[in-house]
Amino acid sequence: MNLQNLNSNRLTRAALLALGFTLSSLLLIPATTASSQAKAASAFQVMSVDNTAWVTRKATAVKATLKLGDELQPGDRLDVFPGNHVQIAIGKPDENIIHVEGPSVMTVSETGLSEIEMTTGVLFAMLDELGADQGFRVNTPTAVATVRGTRFEITVRGLATDVLTHEGAVHVYGRNAQGEASEEYTSVKAGQSARFASYASIPAPAAAMTPVEKARGLKYLRKIRATQKRLKGPGVPEKTEEIPEATVETTSHLEF
Repeated sequence: MNLQNLNSNRLTRAALLALGFTLSSLLLIPATTASSQAKAASAFQVMSVDNTAWVTRKATAVKATLKLGDELQPGDRLDVFPGNHVQIAIGKPDENIIHVEGPSVMTVSETGLSEIEMTTGVLFAMLDELGADQGFRVNTPTAVATVRGTRFEITVRGLATDVLTHEGAVHVYGRNAQGEASEEYTSVKAGQSARFASYASIPAPAAAMTPVEKARGLKYLRKIRATQKRLKGPGVPEKTEEIPEATVETTSHLEF
């Protein structure tokens, strides 16, 4: 092989190697971007803080003042003081918002960012745009509530857990002192409420919400709407909200 051919072969191999490196880089960039977007979409991001709340980071065990824009990670604990509230977005910040009314204590589950442990307090969730395969779960000392795209309220005081559904339906399981959920569930549909009074309790059949309970849900929803309007800016039309009338069922274990 003469020198000219040798140099030509070397240049060809170098060009192929450069081309391969470029293609590999191009293939890696979308994957990295998609991974970052998936991480951002699954994060719990603080959208509103009224007065004072605290977050205790699991990674550092350090307690700090919660700030607008903070992200909550698995194992982080949130403490909301009496008279205050915090709003947290899941994924799409405009459509999936949890309103936590003080005094409340909740922890992001270590199993992932679609589950929380609620020790005490009040939570109102507006989950209008969860993905088709994305559920959400709230664990309390005496109940486990599972949902897919709905609006509901959970109040925990002592061992008693009250679940109120303002739109859609919530499946609620009893929970024993070891944290295990029951096999049967109660379906709490729009306009209904149910109470789990103690460990492993079987609640009374879901009943129609009272006017006071409906009004309280609308109050929390309007606070969320105010945050949405702030995020989207002026010119956003106001939405008229109402709680559907309940259709009370005769059994506590209902199928969708």
